[in-house]
Amino acid sequence: MRPVDHLLGVVMLLWLSTFAQAQVQLQQLPDHPRLFANAARVIKVKNQTDSVSRQLRAYIQQTAERALTAERIVYPMKGFKFGPMRTVQGRILTLAMHYRLTGDQRFLNRAAKSCCNWLPCPIGRLTTFWTLAKGHWRLVSASIGFILS
Repeated sequence: MRPVDHLLGVVMLLWLSTFAQAQVQLQQLPDHPRLFANAARVIKVKNQTDSVSRQLRAYIQQTAERALTAERIVYPMKGFKFGPMRTVQGRILTLAMHYRLTGDQRFLNRAAKSCCNWLPCPIGRLTTFWTLAKGHWRLVSASIGFILS
């Protein structure tokens, strides 16, 4: 692994730690107008008791339990890279959603760990400004946004 990768990982961890330290301040901010899964929406989903909602929560729980113990994803160096990116995004979003519905810290920790495992990956390197617009950055940034919201 190149020293630049380690440096990028350290910078990203420091950046994420600022959010953990400022969590109290974040809770005082109003919801973003374009954020789909805000706190009020999650509370509404938690309170739904119809059969479809119960089935969806059971499905999310089963999928999150599998993702909690799943092996680390190996990212390909060449070829089609969106398969692993979609898998990791699905894991992160499922783990984060289950955490938001239940408050179980294990799922949040695993979602954050999955994000951190992706950072030193060669396809996760920021080489140019346009790298942020590529699919694998968009996939994981959406997941990080859901965790932090």
